[in-house]
Amino acid sequence: MGNPEHPSQTSSQGQTKLHFIVSTTSPKRAKGNPATQHLVRVQAGRHGRNSSSTTQSAFSSSPSDTFPAGYGAIKKNFTSRIKLASWTRKSGRKKANQTQRPDQKDTADSKALGAPDPKTLPVWSLVQELDLYSFLPITFFPGTVEIMSFYGSMKTNSFALNPDGDFFEFALGDTTALHALVSTFGCLRSLSYGIQEDPTVLQHQAEAVRLINQRLTTERNHFSDGLIMAVSVLVNQATMSTRFLQGKIHLDGLAKMIEMRGGVEQVNSRLVLQRVITWGDFCFSSAWGQPLRFPAVQSLYSIPERDITERSFHPIIYEPEDVRYPGIVVSDISVLEAMDTLQDITQSLAKSPLSSTERRAISNAIYHVEYELCRSNSAGDSDGALQLVFNVDALDLSAPLATAAQLFLHLGIRNLPAKAQRHQRLFNNLRMSLPQVTALAYLTEIPQRGLNILLWMYAIGAANEADPLVRGTFLADIEAFCRVMGLRDHDGFAACLKDVLWAEPFCKEHASCIWEDVGWSLRLD
Repeated sequence: MGNPEHPSQTSSQGQTKLHFIVSTTSPKRAKGNPATQHLVRVQAGRHGRNSSSTTQSAFSSSPSDTFPAGYGAIKKNFTSRIKLASWTRKSGRKKANQTQRPDQKDTADSKALGAPDPKTLPVWSLVQELDLYSFLPITFFPGTVEIMSFYGSMKTNSFALNPDGDFFEFALGDTTALHALVSTFGCLRSLSYGIQEDPTVLQHQAEAVRLINQRLTTERNHFSDGLIMAVSVLVNQATMSTRFLQGKIHLDGLAKMIEMRGGVEQVNSRLVLQRVITWGDFCFSSAWGQPLRFPAVQSLYSIPERDITERSFHPIIYEPEDVRYPGIVVSDISVLEAMDTLQDITQSLAKSPLSSTERRAISNAIYHVEYELCRSNSAGDSDGALQLVFNVDALDLSAPLATAAQLFLHLGIRNLPAKAQRHQRLFNNLRMSLPQVTALAYLTEIPQRGLNILLWMYAIGAANEADPLVRGTFLADIEAFCRVMGLRDHDGFAACLKDVLWAEPFCKEHASCIWEDVGWSLRLD
C-alpha cells in the first residue's frame, strides 16, 4: 500500500520485506500455475536464507523485547519447511514405527525453553514482524514507530473524541494533521514513561508547523478540514508541553480560520472534527485559566434534562443547628449539574458493551460538562452563572468542587496522565480553595454525605503526581479526615469515595496508592 522506497518497507540491502504471500485463487488453480509456484518457492527460499540475519522489529530495541522466549525454535517450524496443501502427494506407504521427526524434536526443544505452543502463539508476536504503520503518508523519524505503537494501546479520550471510531481514519487523509497527531501522541508517551524530551516529538511538531505555513499561502480563501484539524491538535500538544505562547499562537490562528469558515457549527463535515476543535479550546482554557474562545456547539452540547428531584447533589451540604458553626453549601447551580452529569457518565461507562448511540451520548455529555466546568474555572468567564443565595453564613464549596470535578473528568474519564504539568493550575486552585481539616472543628457535626464529598475533593487533590509537596498536604488532610470518620481499612475508605464519583481504573488505582501512604498510620491508632 505504501511507497516501496519507504525506509520502513525496505531492508538495508534495498530488498522489499515479504513475510506472507497472499493468493487470490484456489490451491487447485495455484497448483496448475507455474508462475505462482515459482514465486512461492523463490520467496520461501529467500526468506529461509535471510532468516538468520533478519533485522529486528522496529517495534522493539532488541529481539528479546519483541518475541517471547523460545520463539526462534517455533519460527523455524514455519520457515524451514514450506509446502502448500495443493502439492500433497500420496505415497501409498506408511512406516509402522516412525522415529521422531526433526520438526517434532524442534517442538520438544521449544517447549523445553518455555515457548508457547504454535497453535496458541500470541497474535502480537507474529504481527510485530510487520511494519504496521508503514502505509502512513508521512516522513518517519527515529522513534516514530515506537510512538505509533504506543498510540495502539492508548485509551486517552477514546470516548470523548472518538465515539464513532473514525478519528484516525479522518486524519489519514491529511499529512499535516498526521504529523501534528504523532507529536501529540509522543507527548503522551513521554509523560507515561517519564521521558523528559523526545526529539521525535519535536521533529514531527516542526514538520507539522512547516506544512501548515506552506498551506496557509495556498488555502487563503477556504481552509481545509485537515488544516484546521492540524492546528487544533497543535493547541493540545502545546498545552501538554506547557508552552503558553505556542498554544496561544495556534489558538489565535485556529479562531481566525474558524471565523472565516463561518463558525464551528459550519465546520461540520464530521462531528469528530468539531470535537477536536473544541478539545483544543478546552485544553488551553483549563491549563491557563483563559476564557473559552468558541461558543457552545449545539450538535455536541445537548443532553437530556434531569428533573430536580432526580439530582444526587444538592446545594446544601450541611445546615448547622448550632449558630456558632457555618453551613456548607454549593451556590453555583452549574457545578451541581456538572456533578450529576459526571455521575451519569461514570454509570454509563460501567456498562458493557456500548452501542454507537450510547457512545455518542457519552461523548456529548463529556463535551457538555467540560464546557460548563471551563466556564466555572476560568477567570472572568463565570459572571453569568446562576448563583443561589442563602440567608445564613456558609462556607461555599462551589469553587473547589468545580475544580475537583474537572480534574476528575481529565484523570478519571479522559484518562490524561496525572504527571502532566497542564493540571498544576487546577491542583493549586484546589489546594487554595479547600479549607484545611484543622479549620473544620465541627467535622463531627457534618452528615456522612457531606463528609464523603469533602473527603472526595481531598482525594482528587492527592492525585497530583507532579508536585510531591502539594500531594503531601492533601494526604495529611485525608489522614485527619479518616480519623474523624473512623476509617481504618481500605474498603471503608473506597466506599466513601464511591458514594460521590468513581471511575475505573483510575479511582481504584488512586485509592490504593492513597491508602498505602496513610493506612499504616491509621492502623497504629
